[in-house]
Amino acid sequence: PKCKKDRTATKTVKLARLPQVLVVHFKRFGGSGLSRKKLSTLVKFPTELSVSEWMVQDNDSSLHSGQYDLFAMVNHSGGLHGGHYIAHVKVRGRWYCCNDSSVSIVSGPPIDPSAYLLFYR
Repeated sequence: PKCKKDRTATKTVKLARLPQVLVVHFKRFGGSGLSRKKLSTLVKFPTELSVSEWMVQDNDSSLHSGQYDLFAMVNHSGGLHGGHYIAHVKVRGRWYCCNDSSVSIVSGPPIDPSAYLLFYR
């Protein structure tokens, strides 16, 4: 309406189709103008993720259920002009840390401010 009055509104997003692999990217670099910096805000994320509440309800049982499990993540350490990436992957129920040519078994994905990319399936 063009009445120039505040109105109460509700914004809704519904997902019709979901990908087999869902990639979540955290914005880790920010700033304004010529000033840039690395953002190191701790983001807590689930290892099991449900997006079913944002899905369009449909009777087609072949559609994705909306349930995802974390199976990999990438962490970034360093700053704007240099850094290092480390991957953590889950293979047959066991987590591994992949750091250049070194691979080691770990208890799970690290929950720390260096999380950069999450991979769910």
